[in-house]
Amino acid sequence: MNPLMKLKIFFLILHSLFFILHSSAQQMPTYSQNILNPYLLNPAYAGESSYMNVFLHARNEFSDMPNSPESYMLTMDGNFSNPKFAFGVSAFNNIEAIFKNMGISASYRYKLQIADIHFVSLAISGGIVQNSIDFSKIIAADPTEISDFKGVETRFNPNIDFGILYQLKNFRAGFSIHNLTSPTYKYEQTQNEQYLSYRLMRSLRFTLAYEQPLYEELRLDAMLLSQSVQGLPFEVGASANFNYGDKFWIGGGYRLETDAFVMAGIRVSDQLMFSYCYNFIASGDAAHRAYLGATHEVALGFRWQRQSGKNKSKDKNLNEDIKQLRYMLESQGEEIDRLKQENEEIKRKQELYSIDNSKIDSLIALRAHRINTIPDVKVMEENAKDSTPQAYYVIVAAGQDLLGFKDFQKLLLRELSLETSLMPFEGNSTYYFLYTGHFVKPEDAQAEVKRLRKMKINNYIIGEVWVYKK
Repeated sequence: MNPLMKLKIFFLILHSLFFILHSSAQQMPTYSQNILNPYLLNPAYAGESSYMNVFLHARNEFSDMPNSPESYMLTMDGNFSNPKFAFGVSAFNNIEAIFKNMGISASYRYKLQIADIHFVSLAISGGIVQNSIDFSKIIAADPTEISDFKGVETRFNPNIDFGILYQLKNFRAGFSIHNLTSPTYKYEQTQNEQYLSYRLMRSLRFTLAYEQPLYEELRLDAMLLSQSVQGLPFEVGASANFNYGDKFWIGGGYRLETDAFVMAGIRVSDQLMFSYCYNFIASGDAAHRAYLGATHEVALGFRWQRQSGKNKSKDKNLNEDIKQLRYMLESQGEEIDRLKQENEEIKRKQELYSIDNSKIDSLIALRAHRINTIPDVKVMEENAKDSTPQAYYVIVAAGQDLLGFKDFQKLLLRELSLETSLMPFEGNSTYYFLYTGHFVKPEDAQAEVKRLRKMKINNYIIGEVWVYKK
C-alpha cells in the first residue's frame, strides 16, 4: 500500500470511527523477502523445496513514526512421503495503531503433471483470525463519541486462502486469493445499538518467478509480483537476487510508486540462514520520507532433509531418497527418457499376454526336429567332440511359418522367461530356425541343451532340442 494512502486511511479511522461505522486499513502486510520464502505469497508453493523449511519473519514498518506497524510471521512447509502431496502451516501477529491481527492457518497442496515437463499445484488454506481493536488508544475531539467503546474488543472468524501454481522447468507462475470469505468482525454495544464493523478485504496476488544459472554456482532469482486489494491502488513490484551456491545472496527490488529495498543474506550452516532487508520510501517529498523513516525486515530460516523413522531399515531410507530424487529430476524434465523406456516395457509385456489361448496348442505343435530334407544342414550329434572352432546354434524349433514363430517366441518368453532369436536358413529354402544362443565350443552348446531340458521345454515343443553346426 502507498504509505501516504496508509496515513490518510489511519487518520480517517481515528476522526470518524463512529460516524462511518466501517473501517479498513493495511491488514496483511507484504514482506519484501518473498523470494526466499514464496509460501508467504501463495500456499501452492508449499513443499516446492526438497527440504522441510521453517521461516521466521519480523518487519518493523516506518520505524520513525509513532506506533509504527509491526509484523511477525512463522511458516513451516514440506512434502509428505509422496512428493505430490505437501503441507504448510503459518502463524502471524500484526500490530498497527489500534488494530491487532493474530491468526494461524494450515495448507494442503496437491501437485499434478499435465504434460512431460509441465506441472500444476493446487492448494487451499484454512484457519482462524483474531482481530482486536484497542479503543483506549483513540484520542477523539468529542469524548462522547467513544464512550460506549472502551478497552480492548476481540473477535474471531474463520478465514480461507486459495492458490494455484504452474511450473515449467525453472519458470513458475502463480495466482492466489487471500481472505477468500472476506470475514467481517462486528463490535457492538447493545445498550445504544451502535456497532462498528471491521472487514478483512479480499486480495488477489499474481507472481512470476524465474531461476537463471549464470556462471558455475552463481544464479539469478527473479520475481514479479502484482497485488489487487479492494478499494486500494493496484500494486506492482519486482525483485531479484544474485545467489552464489546458496551460501550467500544479495539483491533488491522496487514496488511502483511505493518503496524500494535492498537485501543480503548468508547461510550460516547447511540448516541455518539469516537475511536482512532495508526498505526506503521511493515516493513523496523529503519531509514525508523523513517523518515515516525506513522499514527493517529480518528473516531467519531453518531447513532439514526429510528422513524416515529410526525403526525403518537403511534400504527403505535409500528408497525414499531415490523417490525424492526421481521426482526432482522429473520436475526438471530429466525423467522423460526413463518414462519412455517404462512405457515401451509395458507395451512389450502387454504383447506377451496378447496371445489367444486357442492358439497355444497350434504353437506347441511347431516341431523341433532335424530338417534332413534341407540340403547342407549340419547337425551335431549329442556328446560329439569337435576341436575346430565353429558356430553352434541350439535350435528349439524349425519351420516355414514365420508369423507362427513370432507368437511362439512370445509364448516361450511368457511361460519360461526364455529369450529366443530367429535365423533364416542360409540355403535356397524358406525355412527358419528358432534358437536360444550360439556358441564357439561344442561342449557349451551341449550344456545349453541340458539347461533347456531342465526347464521342461519339451512341454512346449514336439521333438527334441538339437544343435545346428554352421
